Amino acid sequence: MLRPDRLTGLRLIRGFFLCLLLLPAGAPPAAAQGSSARLIQALRDPSFKVRLQAAIIIGKRKLVHATPALRDALDDDHDAVRAAAAISLGKLGDQNARARVVRLLRHDNVLVARAAEKSLILLDQAKDGTAKYLVAIDKPKAPKQVNRSHLVRLTEVLKNKIAQNPQVIISAGEERVLKKSKLKTHLRKRKLTGILIQPKLSRLRAKEKHGNTVVDGKVSVMVVTLVKKRMEFSAAGEADAWIEDANIAKSDQKELETAVIQACAEAAAEQVYDYLLQRENY
Repeated sequence: MLRPDRLTGLRLIRGFFLCLLLLPAGAPPAAAQGSSARLIQALRDPSFKVRLQAAIIIGKRKLVHATPALRDALDDDHDAVRAAAAISLGKLGDQNARARVVRLLRHDNVLVARAAEKSLILLDQAKDGTAKYLVAIDKPKAPKQVNRSHLVRLTEVLKNKIAQNPQVIISAGEERVLKKSKLKTHLRKRKLTGILIQPKLSRLRAKEKHGNTVVDGKVSVMVVTLVKKRMEFSAAGEADAWIEDANIAKSDQKELETAVIQACAEAAAEQVYDYLLQRENY
């Protein structure tokens, strides 16, 4: 392991529908008479009508602790239950349900797909209503020999930083689920502008220099529109790190590389973060 006291230096160089679910008049609201626990249990009842009522009532009562059970109800055998669960998750503001709700956008039943879209609109509004952008992040491009864990780390750094922008909602796969024309319409309904981040690990190399092991790297980022892929902005971050030892273990070199990628990605992410804050002024 690379001990902190062995890391001699780290230098950072900045570059430039709503699905209305109607119950029959006079239908006995059996599920509504029970406790919260019984409502959650009712989501597994053999009768789809009971499951449907339970899913609706959980959302109306704002039973946040029932969100895990509602997420499972998104896979219910009956489409009406799926749609009701999606709407209720939106009402409850369950941001962790985004990915599972997004998958329903391409459901064969148009009512389920519309319920999923309405759910996402409600989830957007739950984030204090300031969201302007749906940001997707491509898989980073990099030389074949680069360790996959480095690319995962690069993506995490970009995602975590950009997600701090209150105007941003990180994509849960909308761009993969919806085709171009449908994606454009979907974004318009959610009143969001689609942005795609295209990262690239342009350089990552280790070399011996004056008795030291030096690792330097560069991360480049292109910011393009999500639907038309029109380029808007580019950013880059460079960094190097070294140890005063020409012969180091592979594990130490990997940690040097991780430190460099972290610094490069943070520098590029900071620029993208600032760009999105001021995008309307560009």
